[in-house]
Amino acid sequence: MARQVRRLRGGRARHPDEQAVEAGAILGTTAICASHYELFDDPPTYVEQRDIAGRFVRAAARRGLTAG
Repeated sequence: MARQVRRLRGGRARHPDEQAVEAGAILGTTAICASHYELFDDPPTYVEQRDIAGRFVRAAARRGLTAG
């Protein structure tokens, strides 16, 4: 598990949506659900990333997970 956590911290995951998918893969899930996207948009403090939902679904598919 420690090796997997190190991979999560600095390996494949570059964005929060990809980190969520990697965490799901590490935990052995088969399905993963995005949360908290399209909830906050408060420029200039926080600006949501473009196509975050689409990126989440594509990242899940690359890892063989069903995204919902």
